[in-house]
Amino acid sequence: MSRGRALLKTLQRPLGYLKAAEQGDTQAQYSLGVLYETGTGVPKNLEQARKWYRVIIANHSTDTETSKLKQRARARVANLVNMTEDVISFKGGRFVIARSSEGACVVALQGTITKDAAPWFDDVIRKAATAGCNNPWLLLESPGGLIFDALDLGIQVRRAGFRTVARSACASACAIIFLGGRERVLAGPKAKIGLHQPSRVAGRNRVCDPTTYTSVAHETLEYLKSVIPAQSDQVMDVIMRTSCENIEWIYGQRAVNLGVATMVE
Repeated sequence: MSRGRALLKTLQRPLGYLKAAEQGDTQAQYSLGVLYETGTGVPKNLEQARKWYRVIIANHSTDTETSKLKQRARARVANLVNMTEDVISFKGGRFVIARSSEGACVVALQGTITKDAAPWFDDVIRKAATAGCNNPWLLLESPGGLIFDALDLGIQVRRAGFRTVARSACASACAIIFLGGRERVLAGPKAKIGLHQPSRVAGRNRVCDPTTYTSVAHETLEYLKSVIPAQSDQVMDVIMRTSCENIEWIYGQRAVNLGVATMVE
């Protein structure tokens, strides 16, 4: 092929990708993002690159090819965005606020849910608002913790308009906070939400509490009614029939059907 024909093919390629991308071809969307990112055949335009990568990430398809393209698109978006971080520590864990130059924010909750978590979340909300964060996400990376404090934190999450996301197992107190998100996403094959009965201290032992009239059961149900009203009774039933020594894992389409998640990737 002559140099002239090769150049013509390179210049024609973005137009072909654009037509296919607009028709929903994920491979074309990814390729178009790369062309805009690198300035190959088109003027370099990082905004357009991000746009097409995010179209792929938002795709609801779970087939193997699309899932792989989502992973690659996320990696490219991460490389394109300049991030700054603030860390707010509390007894048992910390909040990490990652903020992009575009105003997008992700707050990671890392560590155990203790009595200090909810009070410090007020500072997280203020910092995110001051920074002009747009539609902040709360990424849950917690093994769980105290249920009443999780209920308080979940209420704060909902009132502040946070969206929640889990990439791995999130059970007990972590699950309660997850349910507070106005949007709730299980991202990746390891993401799942764990539910079980509350427990109480009897002497030196911690025992399961299967009753529905205790304060913790009452407050949990009231909380569920406020965050997922249509499915609150169903989710409460799962909680109360699962021993505190076990965990009922909710994932996939079942999580969506129960109202535990609004989307599964």
